[in-house]
Amino acid sequence: MTEKYREEVFTALLLGMIIALIISGVCIVFLDPILNLIHTPDELIPYAESYLFIILAGLPFTCLCNLLSGILRSIGNTRVALSFLAAAITMNIALDFLFIGILRLGTGGAAAATILSQFFSAICCFLYLRDTYPGLLCRREDIGAHKDLVIHTLRYGLIRRFRPPACISERFSFRAVSIHSEHRESPPIRQRPALRDSRIPSVTAEEMRSPSWSPRILEPEIMTG
Repeated sequence: MTEKYREEVFTALLLGMIIALIISGVCIVFLDPILNLIHTPDELIPYAESYLFIILAGLPFTCLCNLLSGILRSIGNTRVALSFLAAAITMNIALDFLFIGILRLGTGGAAAATILSQFFSAICCFLYLRDTYPGLLCRREDIGAHKDLVIHTLRYGLIRRFRPPACISERFSFRAVSIHSEHRESPPIRQRPALRDSRIPSVTAEEMRSPSWSPRILEPEIMTG
């Protein structure tokens, strides 16, 4: 199971990098038409181009940061992932003061601060995983074309991409209930408490560090109704 998890990590990394490079390249090539399409004022175009060029060029670093942080969250170590995120935010603020306030680099400096802080967070996550959970990082034997995992990863990504956020769904649901209650009396609706997924076993940090422990890969579920 650990080998399967490492193959999934490699597949997610490969797909993420390919998609990030495609989006980055296409958007950089067509940056001027995109800015004109959204009616960016002429006086702001140089600043927007300076910022977006660096942000788009740094998309692979953003992808790497999100992937490594996601590995930590997937094994339940959200505290460390949050700590690295807080460190990256602090670094971003400090670099903003340096690049914008002192070096006067403008919007390009703000973009560079963002990408560098994300790269810093990715390095922290990688070093922590290497020293604490080395079995979760992909190895040379895990490199290869895994067609089933590619389909699985793309399907899960599309589900997450096109599924509306919970806050928006709850807002529309609350609005629909309010409109319905104006025209018809209905019994009060009680919200069900959040239930823990029974498929996910409770594990401790000591158990996860054990060589015999391996994470479970769960199939994504499409919520209906």
